[in-house]
Amino acid sequence: ITLIEGYHSSLLPSTEICGVSSAERILGGEETELDEFPWMALLQYTKPFVQPICLPWGSQMFEDYLGTSAEVAGWGILNINEQKLSQVLMVVTLPIVDMAKCEKSFKKYTTLSKNQLCVGGNEGKDSCGGDSGGPLMKPSAAHGAPRYYVIGLVSFGSKRCGLFPIPAIYTNTAKYLDWILGHLRP
Repeated sequence: ITLIEGYHSSLLPSTEICGVSSAERILGGEETELDEFPWMALLQYTKPFVQPICLPWGSQMFEDYLGTSAEVAGWGILNINEQKLSQVLMVVTLPIVDMAKCEKSFKKYTTLSKNQLCVGGNEGKDSCGGDSGGPLMKPSAAHGAPRYYVIGLVSFGSKRCGLFPIPAIYTNTAKYLDWILGHLRP
């Protein structure tokens, strides 16, 4: 797998890319101590990269974030009628809502777990096809200088992205910290 770092627009010349490297190893789909498959994968780079995003730590590991907002980034579909991926990395701020809202929206299709976050539900603002695996981020200065922390990963949502009042489901990264940390190498 080739990884392009620092890339935010396919409209810019390739000289705007910060770096290119490859993944030596991919970890994912393994059973965890939570007795389910994580909705994530870890890539092991073959050389240093731009900068990693922070993982939840300390009190952040126990936050439910209800009533707060977070930013999601992705290259997904902008217009559900065109099914065309964005050429520019997009970011949208979405509310984190009660899991009961997602359970109501998705009860016919799947069973949700305590290892997920319910996000969004606003008209015209959502993650969409092509955004899966993208970060749900919150800035925090809890451990020094302000930095972004990845609190979730885009998992799935309605086929009609941004349809009020349907939120989307995100994997809660704090619930998989033991799994993530158990696979990190120096």
